[in-house]
Amino acid sequence: LHALTGPDHLLSILPHILGQRYWKGFRVGSVWGIGHGLTTCFIGGIAYVLKGSFVDFEISDILVNVNSFAIGMTLIVIGLMGLYESGQYHSSHMKDEDGNQIVKSDVVYLAIFLNGIFLGFSWDGLPSLAPTLTTTSFETVFAFLAGNFFGTMLSIGFFSGIIAEGSSFLSRMSNEALVSWMCAVSSLTATAMGSFTIIAAIYRNSYF
Repeated sequence: LHALTGPDHLLSILPHILGQRYWKGFRVGSVWGIGHGLTTCFIGGIAYVLKGSFVDFEISDILVNVNSFAIGMTLIVIGLMGLYESGQYHSSHMKDEDGNQIVKSDVVYLAIFLNGIFLGFSWDGLPSLAPTLTTTSFETVFAFLAGNFFGTMLSIGFFSGIIAEGSSFLSRMSNEALVSWMCAVSSLTATAMGSFTIIAAIYRNSYF
C-alpha cells in the first residue's frame, strides 16, 4: 500500500509507462519495485539486528539530506528523459513493429531503479517495517521482509501495467497527442519535484 500511495513514487514511473502496453509498464514498475524492496529489506534487517540501539541524530540528519539530494537527482533524470521521449512520441524510430512505443534506454532503467532504492530510505515508509522490531524470530523477520520485497515488486508492477495499458488504449481509441501531453506533464512534474527536493535538502543542511 505504501509503494502505491506515495506521489513521489508514482512520479518516478508515470513518465515512462504512459502510452505503453501492459507488459512494458509492468517491467518499468517492477524495476522500481525491486530497488525499493531491496532497500526496505536492508533497513528491516539492520533494524532487527540493531534494535534497541540509537543513531546519532546529527549523522542521521546528514544522511537524510544526502538521500533527499539523490532522490531529487534521479527524479530530474527521469523527468528529462520522459520529456525527450514525449517529444519523440510520434517518431517512427521510437516505435516497434506493432506501432507501440519503445521502452526504454538503460539510463532510464538505472534512474528508476536508483530512485526506488533512495526512496526506500525515506522516513515515511519506516512504520511499515515495525514488525522487525517486535519479533525475536529470525525466520519470522526473513519471511516478513521477503513478503515485503515481492509484494512491493508485484504490486507496483501490476499497478504500472494497468496504467500503461489504460493509457495505451486511450491513445489507440482517441488521440495520441493526448497521451504525449500526459507524458510531458508528468515528466515536468517529476523534474519540478526533483528540483524542489534538491533545493530543500540544500536549504536544510549546510553540508551541501
